[in-house]
Amino acid sequence: MKSLIDRTYVTAKQMTALWRFVTKVERKFYRPGTFNIAEAHKHYTAGRWDEAEALLAGAMPAYLQPATAIIRANVHHRQPDVWVRHLNAYLNRFELAPVVLAHAVDRIHALGTGELRAVTSGPLVSVIMTAHNSAETIAMAMQSILKQTWRQVELVVVDDASTDGTWSEIQRIAAGDSRVKSLRHRINSGPYVCKNAAIHRGLVTGAYVTCQDADDWAHPQRIEKHLELARAAKCLETASLTRCLRMKPSGEFSRIGEPRTSSPDGAAQIARVSCLFAREFLIETLGSWDCVKFGADSEIVSRAEYYIGRQLPRLVSPSMICLDSGTGLSTDLQHGAVTMKGLSPARKAYKTAYERWHAGIGKHPFLVFPPERAPFARPDVMSIAPERIAVILENSYSQ
Repeated sequence: MKSLIDRTYVTAKQMTALWRFVTKVERKFYRPGTFNIAEAHKHYTAGRWDEAEALLAGAMPAYLQPATAIIRANVHHRQPDVWVRHLNAYLNRFELAPVVLAHAVDRIHALGTGELRAVTSGPLVSVIMTAHNSAETIAMAMQSILKQTWRQVELVVVDDASTDGTWSEIQRIAAGDSRVKSLRHRINSGPYVCKNAAIHRGLVTGAYVTCQDADDWAHPQRIEKHLELARAAKCLETASLTRCLRMKPSGEFSRIGEPRTSSPDGAAQIARVSCLFAREFLIETLGSWDCVKFGADSEIVSRAEYYIGRQLPRLVSPSMICLDSGTGLSTDLQHGAVTMKGLSPARKAYKTAYERWHAGIGKHPFLVFPPERAPFARPDVMSIAPERIAVILENSYSQ
């Protein structure tokens, strides 16, 4: 009975129109002050700081109180000492070590913590990082993984045919840490072909597999806390996700909105790239990420949920600060998940197509890599021909 209820829940959630109707009805029953975080953020972005502060000081549900610190960090983003104090007030709710700031050109490069207790025993966790023309941020992102308290990590970095100094930066960091493996593509293929190629070439050997973008900073306790929380949620044999804060180069936190399933406090949001897979579940059951140019993190999470018949655990702790530069695929007007307008037309069409396919996969969610054919139709703008993927694999090398 529970399995049937769980599957019904997942199916209903994926029906976008029905879900929007449910949330509109649900909104009427929220407690007073539930939307103060979202409204305060709107006032802040419009320059009405007094109005924002009045909302933050007003009554609201206790679980939203920590998120007020994120709005206050925005108000003081030009004052680093004040900014980091408010950020740490938020992180403290999740028992995460406080952030300290170094001198840097922008805020994402300044992030760090003091010395933390190392965890030296436990299963190996593979982190796949794909990069394209990421010379300015790749070292920061790589070091944030290599400085994890969970020492049993291997970092597999795939350079997706960069034309800047990305490959040189990867090799520079790799020279100082034997836990780094690297792969270079001669032809640009997008992040999901890169992730699949890393596994296909045998570079990924951990008991668990997760990913990170090349312009994001992982809190040093990201992996340690994720494994701890996944163990408590009894999902170590399948998969689970954590959340992230999105931040502009200036230090202003972005994409703050109404409390929803994807963001219970309106500040930390689901980071699908953070999905931590048990190796066997990923490679033997799911097979691979869909070989498209964008959107496949959402697809593989949805596919996993359809297969197991319930929503993957969304662990409450934020694990990363993700750079929101306004130039990435997720914010692209044609291809992205645009904050104010929702999903772009291509992503909407892709989501509709993969949900229709998922509804019929039953106990067969496996995707072959290299792909023999596309499992379902998708917008031309995001498609990658299997023939091109074969050429990409033939023209790459690892170190």
